[in-house]
Amino acid sequence: MTHLERLTDEKPDPEDASVSSDRDQQVRQALARVRKRVGPIAWDIIHDRLQRDPPATLQEIGDRWGVSRERVRQIEVVTRRFLQRYLGAVRDTEELRDAA
Repeated sequence: MTHLERLTDEKPDPEDASVSSDRDQQVRQALARVRKRVGPIAWDIIHDRLQRDPPATLQEIGDRWGVSRERVRQIEVVTRRFLQRYLGAVRDTEELRDAA
């Protein structure tokens, strides 16, 4: 047996990949539903700080919106908490539906 044959495949198996893909799609759908509820500056923060790599700085977002970076940070904290609660509720609902 060669060294190459002894290496393990670190890719997820097809079932895990499917579950992960489904979960990602559910999160995207939940974010689309919540977009109007969080407002334009919070959505900009979600997009530019949480979905981009590398993320935009607080100062960059503040300059774009005409607010201080501290205000952007405050909005980000509130938005993150809201998303954690909202996405947690979505996840719990999905788990209940899957269990039924």
